[in-house]
Amino acid sequence: MLIHFPESKYIFQVRDPRDMALSWKKSPVHAGGVIHAARQWKKDQTNFLKNHCLLEQQGKSLLVKYEELISDAPRVLRDICRFLSIPYDPGMLNYHEDELTNINSGKQEAWANLSRSVMGDNKEKFRRELTDLEIRCIEKICCHEMMYFGYEPLSSAEDRADLTEDKMAELEREERNIARQITDGVRKNMEAKKVFYEKILD
Repeated sequence: MLIHFPESKYIFQVRDPRDMALSWKKSPVHAGGVIHAARQWKKDQTNFLKNHCLLEQQGKSLLVKYEELISDAPRVLRDICRFLSIPYDPGMLNYHEDELTNINSGKQEAWANLSRSVMGDNKEKFRRELTDLEIRCIEKICCHEMMYFGYEPLSSAEDRADLTEDKMAELEREERNIARQITDGVRKNMEAKKVFYEKILD
């Protein structure tokens, strides 16, 4: 990709895996539950870090934490604009008022929030909506990457060590039994992500 688009720049966004897994669990279109989501998050970040570290050295990659974006959108957006060498316009935060954005928000349930302004409180919902066991599973799978990004585990190292792979495999089997319909849009998004990771450093 760098060969074909040598001037391109990349913005990578990361979100707390516990909130990501909760969103995945509640989605009617994603297969599996929090364990599958946590494994996918870990895989995504592994690929992301491999690419980001190389691209960042060339001034071509910017990391944006989701929680910082929604908590202080103007500052983060200014950083993004500076990185892209484009002028910042406060009207950028009025994206939800755009007619096309509102049309697109109705095309998939996962896109419904596009028609809303930045949801500054849309974080740490996992504390209320996931069980202690679910949180511990996510933290066991994602612990190293979480710590790298500054997401502190709630469970202790001893509690995570006590959670056996057999127990997590049993829970994952139970999650897979929850039937969900994966839409063409979600499937194409997953396929595009796979191609992106494979081609970005070509």
